[in-house]
Amino acid sequence: MRFKNWTYPTIEEGKPTKYGWRVDHVDKFKLGYMTDVGFASYINAKNGVTIEDYVQIGSHCSIYSVSTIDDKEGPVVLKRNCRIGSHCMVMPNVTVGENAVVGACSFVNKSVPENVVAYGTPVRVHGLCKEAVKAVAFDGSAKNVVENDPFTEGVVTRDLMGSRRASKHCKGKTETVVAYDHLTPRHVIWKCDCGHRTAWEI
Repeated sequence: MRFKNWTYPTIEEGKPTKYGWRVDHVDKFKLGYMTDVGFASYINAKNGVTIEDYVQIGSHCSIYSVSTIDDKEGPVVLKRNCRIGSHCMVMPNVTVGENAVVGACSFVNKSVPENVVAYGTPVRVHGLCKEAVKAVAFDGSAKNVVENDPFTEGVVTRDLMGSRRASKHCKGKTETVVAYDHLTPRHVIWKCDCGHRTAWEI
């Protein structure tokens, strides 16, 4: 727990909070519990900005739900426990997923999936965050989640331990290949004779 005696800050229209960050359009701004917004950060909530519980935002960040340069507008949502590094710019119509980590000085002009590390100008996904890489194997039990995978663009299943398996649907014979793949760092890559691949976390 980062703060032993955390309390909601007083947020007034266009005025810095006691921590030195500022919000315009306070009526469209939602702040979660135990959040941490860094000094000199600016939030324009004209079209809605939601910062969920346990989110961390570094100093000198800018979060825009409206852009007067390219006339884009839309809400911004920072999901529970995500982290935004210092000097980042988050643009309209962006959602940063739960537990995601965005590196410092990034230009976030598109949504970031949950449980990933992303950075750059413009932002792109570079791997999984440490919370997502816990189990060393997929045991085949309790395949209780099916979703799109940001790395392999395949189908993802999870077991009860939180291990992930991403794969394309394929009937080809499978052979084991251990490799480093730029789309799936820290994974073992299995390739079949059809050219499809399955990513296993290690």
